Amino acid sequence: MRTTFAKSKLKGFKRIKSAFINSIRGFRFAFDSEAAIKQEFFLIVVLIIIASLVAKSVDSFIILVFPLFVLLAVELLNTAIEVLSDRVTSEYCEYIKNVKDVASASVFVILFFISVQWLYLFCGMMF
Repeated sequence: MRTTFAKSKLKGFKRIKSAFINSIRGFRFAFDSEAAIKQEFFLIVVLIIIASLVAKSVDSFIILVFPLFVLLAVELLNTAIEVLSDRVTSEYCEYIKNVKDVASASVFVILFFISVQWLYLFCGMMF
């Protein structure tokens, strides 16, 4: 059975509302089905609380918090790639494995960036 997705005929506010509902549905699916999303969401909440306590200005707060939402976006894309890859085939496929590894690497890069950024912040505060 082949499913096709027709272009939405919704316009204006109805299209925006539909897109918002679809986004919430996607976030809920990812949160319910992917442990990494739950872990990173918890990490984001904790780090936002810490940032609100240690940031000396609104600018520094935004600099600390913005990459956390980039992490969430990258993890959501990683989850979408994994779900789609698993849908393509349930058998082992080296190509699919490589695609999943690359998507996972993108999450690692942003996690590394955030770690360096926060380490720099705390080292700067200590010295």
